[in-house]
Amino acid sequence: MNYQDHLFVGVDTHKNQHTAVVINCFHKKLETVETPNNPSDFKDFVSKLQNITPNQETLLFGLEDTQGLGRSLAQWLVNKGYQVKEVNPALTKRERKHSPNPDKSDAIDAEAIANVLLSNWDNLPQVRKDANFKAIKELNNYLQSLIKQRTQLKNQLHDLIHQQFPNYKEFFSNPFSGKTALAYWEKFPHPAQLKYYGEKNCRIF
Repeated sequence: MNYQDHLFVGVDTHKNQHTAVVINCFHKKLETVETPNNPSDFKDFVSKLQNITPNQETLLFGLEDTQGLGRSLAQWLVNKGYQVKEVNPALTKRERKHSPNPDKSDAIDAEAIANVLLSNWDNLPQVRKDANFKAIKELNNYLQSLIKQRTQLKNQLHDLIHQQFPNYKEFFSNPFSGKTALAYWEKFPHPAQLKYYGEKNCRIF
């Protein structure tokens, strides 16, 4: 690998926000970028990182917590075709102790991760695609699709019921899933079917 063709991104992961530091092959810090820990923000995050590449260098990523707080970002990057390495926290701690600024902060930790990533690239474990992660994502997308379909069907049912029984809300507290309401709609889908039913006979509902 020609290291000069790459930039190394160390990411310090947290519950709500990640901090990334970009360095070149000479361990020179180029930029610090932050992103919310939300997959909907990761595309913008990577776009900001790509804007830093002066010569269209390839971005390489290193994260400490690829199975916990950084799992979502790590899997997102891998699925987008980026190489991601898992950085041992002990190596990061050692790097920070030997740095000119041994203090602890998100940016300092991220820079330490980036330096470990560069120095130990060949020896660090590669993050692989997680089949369970993909399955959960697909199932969640399917769930959201079902919720959307359910909402559409409820709206259609509401419109139809309102056309036939404009004051139905006065009689049913839950017109869509209550047992009484469902039994009523099944037996009387149209007001005309109530013609021979008096108030007393309808009390069975």
